[in-house]
Order: sequence, then structure tokens, then C-alpha cells
Amino acid sequence: MRESEALRMGSFTTLPPPKAHELLIQGACKELGIPCIPNRRAVITRPHNGRQACHYCGQCYRGCKTASTYSSSQVDIFPAMKTGKLTIFDNAMAREIITDNDGKATAGSYIDKRARAERRIYGRIIVVAASTCESARLLLNSQSSRFPRGLANDSGVVGRFLMDTVGFSLWGYVPALEGMKTYDTDGWGSPCLYALVGARQEK
Repeated sequence: MRESEALRMGSFTTLPPPKAHELLIQGACKELGIPCIPNRRAVITRPHNGRQACHYCGQCYRGCKTASTYSSSQVDIFPAMKTGKLTIFDNAMAREIITDNDGKATAGSYIDKRARAERRIYGRIIVVAASTCESARLLLNSQSSRFPRGLANDSGVVGRFLMDTVGFSLWGYVPALEGMKTYDTDGWGSPCLYALVGARQEK
């Protein structure tokens, strides 16, 4: 594979093996001509930068003590603290983004919960990374004479057409798994495969 192709496709860590029931699904998909592809997630399967490989405890959503699954609080914050160039403001609620007369972001306003007072942090670069709903709230709160509908909201679309992540669970008895040797098939806290139902592969 050429370097340009590798960059375009991305660089991924080794995938975990499919779970026991997913092997059945994979086989059925192959017979039916339904694409079945890996579910890539920010979970490492081998040690990386001091982080341990996932040991399949299945508790990804409760906080990963080994930082095997990515979270900014474990993977980014601690190394940044070691540089001595990071200042953390806790008990603070981001309020809005302050802009100058040219419309450039110059500061972030937040509420100091301890003092119950508004504070501002000035910087050359202001990054909004508060996930979907909170980022939209900050942009809509950032109103001024130049941005009467909120920052980056000339279209009026900010805060609209948001979609939550939905899912479902189901249980059942699978005769093909009866008597199978017991082993750790929990994997990480999500499926290892995606079956693209509704799509068909040409034979």
C-alpha cells in the first residue's frame, strides 16, 4: 500500500476478535450477501503510550481505569498537566464566548461556582469542544451587536436538528452456542461488528 493510500484510509490499531455470537452473525451475513464490517472505536488492543491494552472487563461506560478506552480526562489531561503549561479551572460553568469589534473570539466567560461570579479567560485561540448540546448553548449565548443570533449562527441552524444516540438491547436463546467452551467473550462495551442490514453485496 502506498503512503498516500494509508494516510487516506487512516492508521488503526489491531481490532479485537468478534464475540462468539458475532461469529454466527458474520457467517449468516456472508451467506446472505450482507456486508459485515468491523466496528472501530477508540479502544486500544495493545499497549500504547503507557496505556494498557483493553482487558475486556466490559465496563467502558463507567470509566476505564487503565485508559484503554479513550477519554480526554485520562488520555489528554494527565500528560498535559505534566508539561506544566496547563491550568485547570474546576467548579466552573462555561457561559459564552467573547468577541471583539472585528468579530474575533478573544475570551471565554464562565461562572465561578464557588464565588458565584462571572470570570473571563483571555487567549489567542478559543476552542469550543463541549459536545453537541453544550457547544450549541455556548454559541447561542454568545450574542452581540455583530452576532445578534449567536456566534456562527447567521443561518439560524445552530441548536436545531440535533439527534441523540439511540440503541436497543435484546436477549434470546441460541442453540448453536450450547455446550461451547467458556471463555471471556465480553470484549469492549460495544459490538465488534456492524451488519449493514438493507445493503447487499454483488456476488
